[in-house]
Order: sequence, then C-alpha cells, then structure tokens
Amino acid sequence: MVNVWLTERGGGLVNACTWGDWGSVGTALSADSGGGVDTAANLTRAVREAVLHEAADG
Repeated sequence: MVNVWLTERGGGLVNACTWGDWGSVGTALSADSGGGVDTAANLTRAVREAVLHEAADG
C-alpha cells in the first residue's frame, strides 16, 4: 500500500509518500515533478524496493 499527498514546503510542492507492508514502513519525500499521483507512487515504490534490497543484502 502506498499513500501519496502533496504538501507545500519551502515555497514549493513536495510529494509525501508513505508505505506500509510486510513489516516495512517508510516515507519518501520528493519535489513535485507535476507527473501526478502515479508518478509519485512509482518513485516511492522504487525507493521502497531499494531500501528493502539494501537491508536484505546488508
């Protein structure tokens, strides 16, 4: 599950995305690219995968 929302921070829009699944919880913040919710969610999924793979390889 990935939740995405926009928030204003420092004069610009930021995507704030959270995930929670399989015992993993995290948040990814990124500058809004204007790509919409799907783009932000895909970025968060990529971050999640990188974090989980790093932890597993660790």
